[in-house]
Amino acid sequence: MMLSGKRKAAGKFEQSRDILRQNNSSNKTLLIDNLQNLRILAERAGKVKDVAIIDDQIAVLSGKV
Repeated sequence: MMLSGKRKAAGKFEQSRDILRQNNSSNKTLLIDNLQNLRILAERAGKVKDVAIIDDQIAVLSGKV
């Protein structure tokens, strides 16, 4: 049941991220916040590949790449 809750939470962050992208939003702060929350969930679930992908996305948005 806890896993279901994590998936539900991740879905909300993913939905928010998708909406921001679809609307060409310039709100990088919210997008980065969503990604950081997704990263925490992926890390807790032991999804190393997902964490790496999210880290790359955060780096691009933060201008570190």
